[in-house]
Amino acid sequence: MARHEVGGKAARAALIALAFSVTALLAAPLKVQLTNQYEFAFDGLDLLRALLPAFVLAVISLTALLAWLPGKAQRLGSSTVFMLSALLWIQGNLLVWDYGALDGRDIDWRGMWPYGLLDGSVWAAGLALAWRQSAWISRRLAPTAAVALILIQCAGIYTALTSPDSLDKYQADVAQKYVFSETQNVIVLVVDGFQSDVFQEIIDEQPDLTAVFEGFVYFRNAVAAFRQSFPSVPNMLTGTYFDNSKPMWDYVREAYSGDSSLPRFLLRQGYLSEVYEHQAGMYFHPDVVTNVRLGGDFAQASSEVLYNIDVALFRYLPHFLKPLVYNNQLWLLSRWWGHRRAAADATGDIDRETTAGEPLFPLDDLARLPNLRDVDALVNQSRVGHRRPVFKFFHLHGTHLPLRMNRDFEYVEPEPSRAALKELSVGVIRLLDLVFERFEELGIFDDALIVIAADHGMWTRIAEVRIPEQVARKYPELEKRNRRSLPERKGTALPLVLIKRVGAHGAMRINDAPVALGDIPKTVASELGLEADSFPGVSMFELDERTPRRRVVYFSTFKSNPSYSEPYRSPMTEFVVDGFSWLDSSWHKTGRIYSPAGDDENESSPGE
Repeated sequence: MARHEVGGKAARAALIALAFSVTALLAAPLKVQLTNQYEFAFDGLDLLRALLPAFVLAVISLTALLAWLPGKAQRLGSSTVFMLSALLWIQGNLLVWDYGALDGRDIDWRGMWPYGLLDGSVWAAGLALAWRQSAWISRRLAPTAAVALILIQCAGIYTALTSPDSLDKYQADVAQKYVFSETQNVIVLVVDGFQSDVFQEIIDEQPDLTAVFEGFVYFRNAVAAFRQSFPSVPNMLTGTYFDNSKPMWDYVREAYSGDSSLPRFLLRQGYLSEVYEHQAGMYFHPDVVTNVRLGGDFAQASSEVLYNIDVALFRYLPHFLKPLVYNNQLWLLSRWWGHRRAAADATGDIDRETTAGEPLFPLDDLARLPNLRDVDALVNQSRVGHRRPVFKFFHLHGTHLPLRMNRDFEYVEPEPSRAALKELSVGVIRLLDLVFERFEELGIFDDALIVIAADHGMWTRIAEVRIPEQVARKYPELEKRNRRSLPERKGTALPLVLIKRVGAHGAMRINDAPVALGDIPKTVASELGLEADSFPGVSMFELDERTPRRRVVYFSTFKSNPSYSEPYRSPMTEFVVDGFSWLDSSWHKTGRIYSPAGDDENESSPGE
């Protein structure tokens, strides 16, 4: 074979290998990161550094393989690899279907068969063409088209790497996540989605579970201002309300940087202020919290990198392969890392000081159940190591979908039902008991101020609000009112709220004062004896059960596939709750709708 023919064959092989590797190993994950950048604890440059070794290895290996193959095999291989590159790009950029929020809710795979029919037809036609016209594609089409494909995707890669939000972005540092103070601890545990009436139903059926919450006050008449974690978490930590008048990230930055920011306030009072929250719901900056770092620490973000790749595979592969990647919310690569990370966390094989002992749960369940991972870490890694007072905010998985755990901490796959929800909820209560026992062993429980709160209720029909007889008897006058126009699934605004004051003991008490999640900052500051005038709302312990109070709730239309990177929420309808929050008669519309970018319907500021 002539030298120029060998060189031409190698050059074609390199271009085709480069096109495939750029598409699969760079462009796809970076596109997912760019369009969901507030959902990951790393930026584009961090991700690029993680992807480069696999990218370089793939380019070299694939080039060598295609160049080494003889004659017809080389033409068929080159044509197939190029066609796969093109099909991946088409699928990930043109054939993008709506599969919902990918947050644990079941996907109706059978109902989406038209997607599979179209995807399958495109992929079958492309691969058939690659095999029937392999000589023409490998020698004529592929070299030129590969260059075009590379250049098109390089533009997207450049955008991902130079996005303003990817530069100099502070991120959460978890090195001291489980280190508590020997003097004063303020601990907020968010149990995602735990609905208040479900808790009441459980303790009515199993009164012995109230012993878990010795010293706590159960604020039964609580509301969440929003029905999603964002913007509910910023409301919990600042008492402010997102109103769609500015992009969400601008609101988050301003809210946490303001005088009503609880983490910032406690930092200025000399506390080590640490928030372990989703990147979208927190402004990580050294003026706000102490657990920040600048740049990437991939030792603590490896699972998220694999999750990013899983989402990229889900987007770029055809419909009939997506269930394999999604794996009932366990994902393909993330589950493998979950086993590895679970073993590392449970045995202390991590790059930070730890007092880890034996894992509390089987490694397979630790890998599949976030609640178990959260609690295993809290129990096995918690220690006392600070002299300064500490504020810690943990966001646990709670009762968030899917309903994969039972009361015995076992992995299950039940049909969605009220019974399955209660099984999961009882399991979460028992896990909290393990955490409290560990705090007692460390000697920090009694003197700690502990807030247990959900950020919202449940997004499912199985969690429709149920009014126990004791509540109906207590508020008979409310049932006499006329029913108002109600929001869909008002239970999403009924969060569980329990608070243990410093030094509190005795059986759990129920308080029906009209409270809201936005009262948490003022409540915490007041309980610590600190000046709380900068915070909106009221201290929960200063409210009487019969105090008239109008609390506001904002319900936006829940999009099937929301993204934290979208600048605005869908239009938010304002409701006022002026009685016991579980009762339909307490709810009514104000007529105000807060549309994106300060639409004319925005008549006043939320929270007024």
